[in-house]
Amino acid sequence: MIKNILLFSGACLAFTASHAQSSNSDSLQLRGYVKGIQGAHISINLKEDDGSISRYSTIAATDSFSLKIKKHTQPVTATVSTDKFSTKTYHGFDGKEIKTPAGIGFFFVTDKDLVLTGHTTLHGDWLVRGDRVNNQYADFQTDNAEIHESNKRYYKVLMEGNPADTVSMQHAMGSIKNNSTKLFHWVQQFMATHPDDYLSLYFLNSYRNGFSEQNLKKLYNGMAVTYKNTLPAQEIEKQLAKIAPMSAGKASAEFTRTSMDGKTIRLSDFKGKVVLLDFWGSWCGPCRASHPHLREIYEKYHPKGLEIIGIANERGSLEEATASWKQAVKEDKMQWIQVLNNEKKDDNISKAYYVFGYPTKFIIGKDGKIVLRATGGGVEDIEEMLDKLLGE
Repeated sequence: MIKNILLFSGACLAFTASHAQSSNSDSLQLRGYVKGIQGAHISINLKEDDGSISRYSTIAATDSFSLKIKKHTQPVTATVSTDKFSTKTYHGFDGKEIKTPAGIGFFFVTDKDLVLTGHTTLHGDWLVRGDRVNNQYADFQTDNAEIHESNKRYYKVLMEGNPADTVSMQHAMGSIKNNSTKLFHWVQQFMATHPDDYLSLYFLNSYRNGFSEQNLKKLYNGMAVTYKNTLPAQEIEKQLAKIAPMSAGKASAEFTRTSMDGKTIRLSDFKGKVVLLDFWGSWCGPCRASHPHLREIYEKYHPKGLEIIGIANERGSLEEATASWKQAVKEDKMQWIQVLNNEKKDDNISKAYYVFGYPTKFIIGKDGKIVLRATGGGVEDIEEMLDKLLGE
């Protein structure tokens, strides 16, 4: 970074900010040094704690630029982008091109001057340093650069690929799992050693779907109150409040459906057993990619008394939904109980369980109460809870 600063020290910095500031004492200065950026329109978007967006912009007269930005007493998130450079192209497993914007960066704004460095031909390598939180985040980016690039590609495949292409989906999911284990370890270690830092709260919010509801609440409550009025804290509290009616300790909601083999399925009939509810859809790449692991869970814990009920949420008419559901169950080789939420329009199981994202899983204890809720991730929490309920 020092080398870059020296390289551009003689450059004429252009400042044509569209967001005027009242005085220098109210503003910090962001200086950017990016090779090849001359003539580009630089845009900065700040997300304020009230959800509003503050915008700043300038034109880079040389390979550098400068912007004055309003100081903040507590960190807020910001993005920086340029219109000069097009995209970086990847190729998915099906050979299709996957394009992502080049020259975009993420950083935080506090009350300290900042320096941005980067290279326009590389996506996601724009680093900002100058205060504690940005220095920490830049370390996170550089320490895990290869993982970030790899996961972007695989997530793109999961979200936009063909869900029926289970080989590609499973390969992508496996790669993400391996990468994310390393990445998540870095994040968890950071949060454990920096509970009073804003970046820990930011990470917890960003990765909140990787934790079960119980662990999310535990980690959040263990963090310092210093930043509990910032946007990440608000979003965590909002999520916990949103799912509270169907969270751990609450009674499960009764439902009745017809299984794929024509049997009447009532949740109350399983009282006395441990039940895992899997809310999924044939259209949901991450749901489909999680099914191989769910098969492993079923094979391991079903002999010990676990029952799994898959609750599919499909699109289209009932006829179309039924066809998609049956095809996906066959392709994913799911041997456990399967029901279709779409079967009853006036009795939506997903709404009854306050499901807002897929996949979402619940573990219901033998007494009929929810003992664990996890959306997206939380795989380790699920197995840990099943070991506790059903024994090793």
